[in-house]
Amino acid sequence: MNVKLLRVMASSEAPFQGPTFNLADIEQWTGRIVITGASGWIGLTTIHLLADAFGRQWVADHVHCFGSTPRAIVLGPDWTINQSAIDTIGDLDTRPTWLCHYAFLTKERVADVSEDDYRRVNSEISARVHNALDAIGCDRIFLASSGAALRAEDDDAPHDLRLYGAMKRDDERRFADWGQRGGGRRAVIARIFNLSGPFINKHSAYALSSFILSAQHREPIQVRAKRPVFRAFVDARELITLAFAEMSEMSSGFEIFDSGGTPMEIFDIAKAVSEKINKVNVERAAITELTGDHYFGNHERYIKLLWRHGLKHLPFDEQIQDTAAFLRATAS
Repeated sequence: MNVKLLRVMASSEAPFQGPTFNLADIEQWTGRIVITGASGWIGLTTIHLLADAFGRQWVADHVHCFGSTPRAIVLGPDWTINQSAIDTIGDLDTRPTWLCHYAFLTKERVADVSEDDYRRVNSEISARVHNALDAIGCDRIFLASSGAALRAEDDDAPHDLRLYGAMKRDDERRFADWGQRGGGRRAVIARIFNLSGPFINKHSAYALSSFILSAQHREPIQVRAKRPVFRAFVDARELITLAFAEMSEMSSGFEIFDSGGTPMEIFDIAKAVSEKINKVNVERAAITELTGDHYFGNHERYIKLLWRHGLKHLPFDEQIQDTAAFLRATAS
C-alpha cells in the first residue's frame, strides 16, 4: 500500500484533517490493516482516520479489529465494526498485512490485579501477536509503546510506572528484533507520553481532560500537584498519521521515536485551558517539593520526523479546542 502522499493539514488556517492516501494506488489493494486494542483511544482514532481517508466501506472490507472479547464496536449512528477476541488473531489467513498493536493492560490496571497476573496477561498478549505476525503475512507493524519504557530502571519512579515501563520496554525489544529479521519487515515504535484529541478516555485520570471539563462546567481548575510538573502534548491523530508515514518507508528494520510537544508546567497548561474555555479561575496548591516531575519526549526529533514526511504539528491551543469539542459532543 502506497501512503507516500499522506498529508496532515493541522495549521491555524485549516481544520485538522485525517491522512489522505494515494487512493488510486490502494483501490486494488488486497491486503488488510489489523488493529489490536481497537476499542481504546488510539484504536478508535485509527479507525476514524482510515474511514476519513478511504470511506467506511473500505474500512469494513480491509480493517480487522481485535480486543479482549468479541463484540461490536459502535463508531457512530448506524456504524459498527466487529471486534474478534485477540486469542484468535493467528486464525487470519495469510495476506499482506499492516498491524497496529495497541492491546496492553495500562499502568492504571496495576492496582486492579496482582503483579504476577499483570505480567502474565501482558506477556501473553505480546507473545500471541508476535507469534502471529509471519503466519498472517504481516510486513509492517506500528507498536504504541510508552514514555514509561524510559523509566523502567528509574528508582525514583513509582512502582506502577516502573512495572508498566519494563513491560513496554520488553515489547519494544521484541518487535524491533522482528523488524530486523529482514525480508521487508519494518517495525515503527512510538514512545507515547501525553496525547490530546478526540476519543480521549478516562476523563478524570488525564489532567488535560479533567481541566477542560472543569472549565466547561464553569468551575475553577484545581491544580493539586505540590511540585513542578512538566508535560507536553501531541494530537493522537497526528501521531498515528506519522506512524503510517513511517510504516510506508521501504527500508526494513525498525524506527523508534518519542511523541513530542512543547513542555509546559502543569499550571501553565491549566491557564491555557482556561484562556480557551470560559476563562475560569485556576487554583494552584502550594509547591512544597522542589524536585520536578518531567514526563515528555524528544520534541526536536519528533518535529524533524514530521517535516521529513511533509506533516505539521498541531499547536497546543488547537489541541485544547479539538479535545474540548469532543468532550462537549460526548456529553451531549
